[in-house]
Amino acid sequence: MADFDQIEIRLLAHFCHDPNMIAAIASGNIHVATGQMIYQDPSFAKGDPRYVPVKNTSFSKIYGAGVAKFALTAGIPLEQAQHVYNRYDELYPGVPSFIGSVIATGRQRTQNYGSPFVRTPLGRLQMGEAGKEYVLVNYLIQGAAADVMKQATVRVAKAGLQDYMMLTI
Repeated sequence: MADFDQIEIRLLAHFCHDPNMIAAIASGNIHVATGQMIYQDPSFAKGDPRYVPVKNTSFSKIYGAGVAKFALTAGIPLEQAQHVYNRYDELYPGVPSFIGSVIATGRQRTQNYGSPFVRTPLGRLQMGEAGKEYVLVNYLIQGAAADVMKQATVRVAKAGLQDYMMLTI
């Protein structure tokens, strides 16, 4: 079995080059590390009731959810969601910078080509919709994750193990 654990967050760290995020990933569980820093609580652990909202923060950033949508999906008050979002951006300043860059590039491409798009590291084109350039962050990360999975599948097959492959998700 192979598991690309936390691949979206790892790709976010890769694209935004944020050293704090990279260090949090290296700690073993970025969501625990992030929660400990957001709440300044070294006892914060995976079973903590604040864990799921902290975990949802990274995905909300990737998917382009605003604070209100994040609060709703995380099941937390808007004030707490705003605090978590603000602290996340303080801890990982490369994330909002990266997101802003992707959105700006998408808007420029909309002006130049009529539609926004990103390219995955392997060159696949991921098309967006004018006025919704924020989704390009998700398209880039999910597209790159698909590239990683496809490359791994080919490596497994080339190693002669394709008879043991059952299912990729």
